[in-house]
Amino acid sequence: MAVEDLYSAQVAVDPENDTLIADAPVQVFAKNDMSRETPLRVFEPASGVEIPVLRSNRYGIIQQIRVEGDPAAVVFKSGPYEVEAQSKFGVLFEFGLTPENLAAAIAAPEAAAAAGAAQATVAAGHAAEASTQRAAAAIAAAEASSAAGAAAAAAADAAAARDVLQALADAAGAPLAEDPDDPGTFVILNPAALTEDPAEPGTFLNGGS
Repeated sequence: MAVEDLYSAQVAVDPENDTLIADAPVQVFAKNDMSRETPLRVFEPASGVEIPVLRSNRYGIIQQIRVEGDPAAVVFKSGPYEVEAQSKFGVLFEFGLTPENLAAAIAAPEAAAAAGAAQATVAAGHAAEASTQRAAAAIAAAEASSAAGAAAAAAADAAAARDVLQALADAAGAPLAEDPDDPGTFVILNPAALTEDPAEPGTFLNGGS
């Protein structure tokens, strides 16, 4: 937000007769322009339109103006008469409160609010990311637990089946042997049914006649 300095309304006075001067042409000069040769441009404060010739009204009142460069003090001159005037913020400027500093002071709360909102957004993003990571870890842990539970259940079932098979083998008085074609699977061997394979001496068949 830009801060524009203004000059309040002035009066055109004839100090010799102590009267107001109507329709008096007025020029504005920088304080250090001792020759009064380079008048400053003046503008309508609201519209920013340049005023070609500044004049007092019929009551001798010089309207409020803005001066190019926003100087803190200028000299109003009409005919042989002149007077120094300070701007609306001229006194403040003497203490370092320039338009730039004033604008910065006005903008500071807005900037702080924007920074706070940005930090909150970043924090929310981090929190959401952490929550997603925790959820993924929980899902992975649940899957691992489920797989481990399934493996344990399968092992328990296999052990129970082997126990049943062993009980049957013991009841039949036959040995229990692991199936070479299907590791982990056991069969009950009937020694009485074992016969040597005539096609391959030294190899025995289970269930031969």
